[in-house]
This record gives sequence, structure tokens and C-alpha cells, in this order.
Amino acid sequence: MSSLTLPSGSFIRRLKTSGFEQLAALSSSILSDRLEVSLLSNF
Repeated sequence: MSSLTLPSGSFIRRLKTSGFEQLAALSSSILSDRLEVSLLSNF
């Protein structure tokens, strides 16, 4: 595994970054869903 050769700090940082990216993607998808629902309910 290449992740074992990396320093633990960079591994944790990469793990945090991927977590934040997943969280951002999830929140943006929820936001777009709510936007679609609000737009559809207006019509």
C-alpha cells in the first residue's frame, strides 16, 4: 500500500481533505435539490 509509505501527517491531511470534499459535494447536492423543489413549488 502506498499510503503506508507516506508520513502520517500528510495521510491525515489527505483524509481530511477528501472528507471535506465529500461533505461539500453532499451539501451542494442537497442545496440544488432544495432549489429545484422550491422552483417547482413556485410554478
